[in-house]
Formats: sequence, structure tokens, C-alpha cells
Amino acid sequence: MSNRIAAIDRTLRKGIYSLCESLYTEWPLPDGDGNEISEANLTIHVAHAFLSHQYSAYSEKPLISVSPDSERSSWHDLFMFLPGEEEYIIAEFKRFLKSDKTNAASDIKRIYDHGRQSKDPIIGIICFMTRDREVKNWWMSHGEEGLSNTKKSPSWKKLQEYLHTWKGNDAQIGYIHLPHHADDFYHAVVYSIFPVT
Repeated sequence: MSNRIAAIDRTLRKGIYSLCESLYTEWPLPDGDGNEISEANLTIHVAHAFLSHQYSAYSEKPLISVSPDSERSSWHDLFMFLPGEEEYIIAEFKRFLKSDKTNAASDIKRIYDHGRQSKDPIIGIICFMTRDREVKNWWMSHGEEGLSNTKKSPSWKKLQEYLHTWKGNDAQIGYIHLPHHADDFYHAVVYSIFPVT
């Protein structure tokens, strides 16, 4: 892992740990609520961590070739850079990678597409909150560990291709366990930081 990726990893983890501290103090959903907390919680804590390291940060930045009246899905969750530097960081955040429903692969593709269109050096970040240990273990094995039959869609297969690609490149994957007041409640953030161009 390059020094640049390692520095981004430290800052990203600082943001995720900031969310951990908040969740340890207060769980933002009612007890028994089966929903995941909003991914915006990850976005604000990670953005704050990068801002504290002198980055400029913008949420909901439109794609290069997208007109202002395009759908919201054509926007990046977080766009960051250090003033005076020519490298950009594009981050996407998701919640609850569960069953056969994930559009994470399309978000990763949009980061790569942005890199191809802009020709600027770009580092991509993808972060997910999950309550599924199987997903965390699969992610940390670079997609080598098997997934249950409920996770066999083309989107999961595309995610696996990205994980395999990142294994041989200057990329970093990781996870952080998120706290919860119920002992039997599993909650984690899995992520990847990867060079685009």
C-alpha cells in the first residue's frame, strides 16, 4: 500500500471511529427498528475527518457529463481534494448490504467513469454499513469466501470482480465493527480505497 493510500485509510478510519463514538452514546433509531441507519451518518463523519486534515469537501457533486436537471443518482456522495493538489477523492456510501439488493457495483463504476472522463488523478472510496457477518467476511477475503444463494445477482458478481482487481493493485480494504447496546447485534462498516487513474 502506498503512503498516499495509507494516509487516506487513516483519515477514513478516523471518520468511521467518530461515527462509532456517536453510536456508542446514542443509537439514532428506536429499539427493534429493523432498518439500517442512514448512510448520511457515514458521509458526515468521514467528511469531518477529511475537513480536519485541511481537505475541501463537497457532498452531492454531479458527474462530469451530467446536466443540472439529472436524477439525484447521478451525483457523487462526497468529493474531496487538498487545495493545491491535483488528486481528487470520490467517496460513495451505502447501507445494509443485504440479500440480493445492492447497487454498490454501479456506484463503483461511476467513480471509474468519472476518472476516465476527467483524466485527473482520482482515488475512489466505497463504504458500506452491514449487519451481515457473511458480507464482512466475504469482503475481507477479496470475494474469495462463498456467499449464500441469496447473494448471487449480477451486482454481487460485479462487486466480486472489483474485489479481485483491487487485490493485486495498490488498494486497501478494511472493516470496523460499529457498537450497539444489544450484545447480539452485529454491525460493521466495510470499505475499499482504490486508485482510479
